[in-house]
Amino acid sequence: MFGVTLSLGILLIVVSIVLVAVFPSVFRSRIASSMPLVNGSFTFKAWNSPSTPIYMQFWLFSITNPQEFLSGGKPLLNDVGPFTYQERRVKSGVEFNSNGSVLRYQQSTFYHFRRDLSCCWEDTNVTTLNLMYVGLTHKMQYSSIHWKTMANNLLRSGKHRLVMTRPAKQILWGYHDLLLKTMQPIARLAGATLKSELGLFADKNGSLGDPYQIRTGAGDVNRLGEILTWKGLDRLLHWNSSQANMINGTDGAMFPPFVSRSDLLYLFSSDICRSIYLKYRGDVMLHNTVPLYRFQAPAEMFMNATLNPSNRGFCLDGRCLDSGVLNISACADGAPILMSQPHFYQAAAQYQDALGGLSPGPEFDTVLDVEPNTGLVMRAAKRLQINMAVTPSRQFADLQNLNSTLIMPLAWLNESACLDPESAEKFRAGVLQPRDTVARVQWSLLAIGFLLCGLAVLCLGF
Repeated sequence: MFGVTLSLGILLIVVSIVLVAVFPSVFRSRIASSMPLVNGSFTFKAWNSPSTPIYMQFWLFSITNPQEFLSGGKPLLNDVGPFTYQERRVKSGVEFNSNGSVLRYQQSTFYHFRRDLSCCWEDTNVTTLNLMYVGLTHKMQYSSIHWKTMANNLLRSGKHRLVMTRPAKQILWGYHDLLLKTMQPIARLAGATLKSELGLFADKNGSLGDPYQIRTGAGDVNRLGEILTWKGLDRLLHWNSSQANMINGTDGAMFPPFVSRSDLLYLFSSDICRSIYLKYRGDVMLHNTVPLYRFQAPAEMFMNATLNPSNRGFCLDGRCLDSGVLNISACADGAPILMSQPHFYQAAAQYQDALGGLSPGPEFDTVLDVEPNTGLVMRAAKRLQINMAVTPSRQFADLQNLNSTLIMPLAWLNESACLDPESAEKFRAGVLQPRDTVARVQWSLLAIGFLLCGLAVLCLGF
């Protein structure tokens, strides 16, 4: 009896040790083999036709004291929203290279208005900056008096003021402007092209997006989703350093598997025309089912060039902005567009102090919740604010009362997605539960093995 008990105990200990040594590598190997974007695979199907609902929400900043603002007073703002749209993303031109390691594609995004998830209808009026006025006066700021006078006459003839009131739908998706239509033949003669409509996202609803080339992870799963080119370029051209012009990481929808808390997650955002990185912020749960790692952009990402010299590469024309604001005019057709976090969260106080009605806080952070074994983003919220720079000018009546350049918020957005509870449970049952079951079995075998060995020793003593 002693020999059988001891032998069985030793056997169970050996089996448990083998499981401890072997199963983690088997689990990782299984994950690694299932993640690449291979034509026909589950991962490819989920990437090509995402089933998780994606929502885009907009809040438009309405100027509540337009006359006082035009007279030189501090603008008071009220963000009107959300105006919520459900996205439908359609991939096209999907092609693999000869060995399947690189994937080329373009994406069209369609936005469907969801009144049930919105504050109000799209025809709600909002008082905001006149995009035509600000854009044209910005183009003229270094021109001669002659050209400025001509531009001023054009604006007056079209009864354009610095401030306009229009329906939210037009501000977001575009509206026809008579002055813009008048200028198009002149622009064509000069070899330039003007858009047919003005709007924050004019021509974006359903239009074909920029071409991308990404790594599929075939052959090297550690480079899954890595962007190789955007618009045919392997690096950007508009920033002032090679580091700032780098296209790093993925598009933020997925990352290579086996993410650790110490990792920096790199991604490229075409919305802000630059690459960024995210740092681990804490462990969170998805629907009390799937453990995730939360990643957010660190504070140094938003610091000015004095506080963080590596950000000097993002200064344009030798002019560096203060913390929290990024000038993207070089990749916005020269329009005076600047990006920030909503309500100038984590931005220099000067931007907030110049305006009334803002309430910055951590709820405006961009957040990615990543499943660490697979690298899949299971919950995300991208939050950005679109601003325009308004510069004083004696040649334009509505700009004469400005004391200094004003960074005026137009809108902020929240693009979010979250895996539904049913899919989260399927993931837990199919991926995490087998791993956890094996872990419980191996430790149980180890405990039973030691218990049997202990009993054998006790029996021998008697």
